[in-house]
Amino acid sequence: MYPNPYVSSKQEHREEMILKHTPLIKRIVRRMAARFPESVDLDELYQAGMMGLLDAVDKFDVTKEVKFQ
Repeated sequence: MYPNPYVSSKQEHREEMILKHTPLIKRIVRRMAARFPESVDLDELYQAGMMGLLDAVDKFDVTKEVKFQ
């Protein structure tokens, strides 16, 4: 069976969007860390941010002609 070029292209675009916006998650986590007590685990904040990014990328609709940012 041959790979579907549409699905392959869509997956590559998804990965590109995730890689492009991952530094933003790190920057937001660092900024938020200043407001939280030291007991808050930054890795958990980063993980929650990444989950949010993945959810946003999966739900993003290109046909709406709006920027992802």
